[in-house]
Amino acid sequence: TSVTCGILRLSVPQTLWGTCPVWFASIFPQTLVGALLVMEVGGDADYWSLVKTVATAVATFAQVAASGIAAHSITTTIERDHKELSLPRPEHEEVEKLTQRQVVAMERFKECTSWAKWGTIHKAVLFSAAALQLAGACVIAFDYILLQPICFRSFQMTSRIDASFADGGLEGSVLNLVIAPGGVLTLALMGLASVMHLSHSASVERAAHSLSRVHPT
Repeated sequence: TSVTCGILRLSVPQTLWGTCPVWFASIFPQTLVGALLVMEVGGDADYWSLVKTVATAVATFAQVAASGIAAHSITTTIERDHKELSLPRPEHEEVEKLTQRQVVAMERFKECTSWAKWGTIHKAVLFSAAALQLAGACVIAFDYILLQPICFRSFQMTSRIDASFADGGLEGSVLNLVIAPGGVLTLALMGLASVMHLSHSASVERAAHSLSRVHPT
């Protein structure tokens, strides 16, 4: 919403006033739900749990209602002012030129990402990155269903970091959330996979830019 206001070059007061409904439809309900989570302690836990459930339902309804109203308003405006909105405008020229350049860039990118044109190294890097990410994701998924986790300790939003492991805490350090060596190795695998994926993506983008300069159209 704020980005759209910036594109339309609206003034700051207009932007702040126009986006005020977001506070009531999204920010306030979600903040209230988060605050109520820490109230589920002590003898009033059942009461606050009920309040939290009601607040969550209200927040969900508010989000769905706001999304529905926004979608209805946008659809109504498009149907009512379609002809006017479709007319070319001088300020659209730069956007149209950028769109044309993006089409060309996308075609060059498709050429560079063709599996048949890749070398053995590129294929090996991409396959290894995908395999490591899949392996790490499977380990993390199984860790959630195991009775005795091997990667991450259970920690709730209402827990205290300085509490003992037996009481659901982390004994004073957030680093204790990761269980060694299982959690450390899993994070290392995911990190290595991410580095390999990013290096491959950067290589493909450089090749696409070079091809675009050689064949601009």
